[in-house]
Amino acid sequence: MPKRDDLSHSELPEELSVLHELWFSIGTSLNLKKEMNSFLHGLSDKFSCDRATIHLLKEGELVLGASSGLSRKEHEKEAQQPLRSPLLEEALSTGSAVNVCDRNLSKYPSQLLIPLKRHDENVGVLWLARREPRPFTEKEVTIMQSLLDRIAISMDRSLMYQKLEKQNQDLKTLYGQVIKVKADWQNTFDSIPDMICILDREARITRVNRAFSVRMNKSYHELIGASCHEIIHGMATPPEMCPFSTVLQTSDPVGYEMEIQIGDSLFETSLFPYLDSSGDVQGAVHIFRDVTDQKALKQKLLHSEKMAAIGTLAAEIAHEINNPLDYINNYLYLLSETLPDDFDKKEYLDKIEAGIDNLATLTRDLLEFARPQIDAFGPQDMHTVIEHSLEFSGKYLAEKQVQITKQYGCPEKKVLGSGRMLQQVMLNLILNSLDAMPDGGTITIATKCENDMFIMEFTDTGVGIPEVNRSRIFEPFFTTKKTSGKRGSGLGLSICYNIINQHNGDIRVSSNEGEDTTFTVVLPLAVSGKVMPNHPGQETDRS
Repeated sequence: MPKRDDLSHSELPEELSVLHELWFSIGTSLNLKKEMNSFLHGLSDKFSCDRATIHLLKEGELVLGASSGLSRKEHEKEAQQPLRSPLLEEALSTGSAVNVCDRNLSKYPSQLLIPLKRHDENVGVLWLARREPRPFTEKEVTIMQSLLDRIAISMDRSLMYQKLEKQNQDLKTLYGQVIKVKADWQNTFDSIPDMICILDREARITRVNRAFSVRMNKSYHELIGASCHEIIHGMATPPEMCPFSTVLQTSDPVGYEMEIQIGDSLFETSLFPYLDSSGDVQGAVHIFRDVTDQKALKQKLLHSEKMAAIGTLAAEIAHEINNPLDYINNYLYLLSETLPDDFDKKEYLDKIEAGIDNLATLTRDLLEFARPQIDAFGPQDMHTVIEHSLEFSGKYLAEKQVQITKQYGCPEKKVLGSGRMLQQVMLNLILNSLDAMPDGGTITIATKCENDMFIMEFTDTGVGIPEVNRSRIFEPFFTTKKTSGKRGSGLGLSICYNIINQHNGDIRVSSNEGEDTTFTVVLPLAVSGKVMPNHPGQETDRS
């Protein structure tokens, strides 16, 4: 077959010219229906057909695939249901052309039906018809069969394209689903508040969640590929007894607690084997759970239990001391009244009396610690409480040459509590700072409000608190100071702790040894008009 441009239409016989034109009109589109319609219109025009249709075999039935010469209504009617015709069935069953010219056929006396074959299988029928009783010639039949072979090839190409198009669409759909699943997985991964990283067999990070990236203050790209020990421990080599190797060797999960240098946070860490589809260990999933608050709460509960036990013991001891102390004090008074004026050992009596006073002070502190008086709670202006406490301590502050710096915030806010008890806290903090600054210094009192809480930071420029003592600073009877040559009772800060705890607040300490100490007091803000009665279960007497 010559190429389309090899010969001009004028150089070809009429039949070849028709064949040439129709031949090269086939295969110009990948839309099979459009191509068949165009082919049928060309046949109708070149071979004077009043009807030209292609019927395709689907599930054993011939259905209309394309048409020329039918109205839209006729096409839709024939396309709705399989067409049953003896001539169609004959052409399909014999696999040969059926050429009929019979004047008794009222509508189309002249009809030509040629099977459409693909890969030697009948897949449809070309049906041409004329209203004029003029039979189709053998040359016309030969041309039609040649064109149908071309149509069959075009059908293969179009169906292959449709198959590829469907596969491509399926791949796009599948890719979209994969992207969505990946995004859903990453969103789920990032929604977990615990720090999580996935490690390969070399302990290199292959994936992290958002919590890990934020906590380590590093971007995703900075973390991927880095070694776990570099990121977590800041070490060039894994630490001793690293549990990662145990997970690789045993395929068993490992849980332990460790402290990492991110502030003062304590993490409970677990490692789980990361398995592939064959069950082989490819690395580990490393999970870090921040248990700082949990540990702090546990320590607070233990401290409260200890304080309660010590309080009970202190109350019993105070009562046991008070009774004989009263006897001693009374008899000392009687003895001093009977002594002559020229008695030369009166200094001994003064020392005994001073000792009794010290013991009496200690028992009062013990009772205050063990069974503090709980007042009715109401709105209190903490700045007024602070000012009254500073005014009361003014003489001592002046004697020690201590300067006061005030940095007050939220002046209109009030806390819910007892003014007397809160002033006792302030006085204890002031006295504690005076003991820490024997050569003078500065006390800075800063206040602010955050999240419905009143926060006071009480800072002195004293000697600071050694790190070893900070965890015990609120324990009863713990003291490192001496006042007027005597060791302190160690109850002042314990009483502060109890009072703040009774106010549903918090008190904590931070210190730079040799530089300064800061006590932070946190109290809930008062609700307007709210008054809180004595704390249930607490005694109000101080006997």
